[in-house]
Amino acid sequence: MDSETLNLKGMTLLITHGKRTCVIRHNEIIYIKADGNYSQIKLINASQFSVCRNLKEFQYLLESSCFFRCQKSYIVNISYIKEIIKGKKSWLLMVNGETIPLARRKFSALRLLFKPNLYNTVNTINNTVYT
Repeated sequence: MDSETLNLKGMTLLITHGKRTCVIRHNEIIYIKADGNYSQIKLINASQFSVCRNLKEFQYLLESSCFFRCQKSYIVNISYIKEIIKGKKSWLLMVNGETIPLARRKFSALRLLFKPNLYNTVNTINNTVYT
């Protein structure tokens, strides 16, 4: 790997930005957007980094349980999805107010990521066990 690399524990990325190397925790990333040969990493604190790495490489580096490739140009952190808006064109409304396009063929896969959380919430509220 080059200057942008993954921490051995798998929970942080080291990103070289100019003369600085920044440690970015996975839980700080809202989304990553493809931008030609670069990727734009948007963080929860509103800062943004541009790195020379494609989305496929980030998909490999990031935890698949927390991150979802919602469209050819975006990987989102599912923890920061506020709403899923389905229509002729589907969108993800993120906690920072930005909207991210959701590919039609990815909608079902995204819903499956949330289903276990929904069942856990229902089970806790009703003290009911669902199989």
